[in-house]
Amino acid sequence: MVLSLLGCAEIVFGVVLLFVQKKSIHLVNIFVILFLTIGVIFSHPTLFTLPFNPFSLNLLMITGSIIIILNLPSLPKAYRLLLKMNMSSSAPFLTISRNPNQPMKNHCINQQKKKKTNIMK
Repeated sequence: MVLSLLGCAEIVFGVVLLFVQKKSIHLVNIFVILFLTIGVIFSHPTLFTLPFNPFSLNLLMITGSIIIILNLPSLPKAYRLLLKMNMSSSAPFLTISRNPNQPMKNHCINQQKKKKTNIMK
């Protein structure tokens, strides 16, 4: 029963790691993996002699979390994307362009100001 609950909690935590990209969650992942590795060292040290031992698998998981933590600042954010209507073709469609210097909110406000000045002219 306890192992089933731990397995379910591990699956839920894995799904959270996939969809929630926050530094704190990956730091928790690193510390939990280290804690579990220490637990395996004391409870079943013979597992470390097997080909896919806890050390090699946990080292890969920790490395993956470190890589994600280092790359989080450079990942694209939703507020940095600009939507532009492409009217050059027969069917209009939206193209997304990334502009890291100008957030989307400011872009929309600037477009509204331009429309107001064009109407007044």
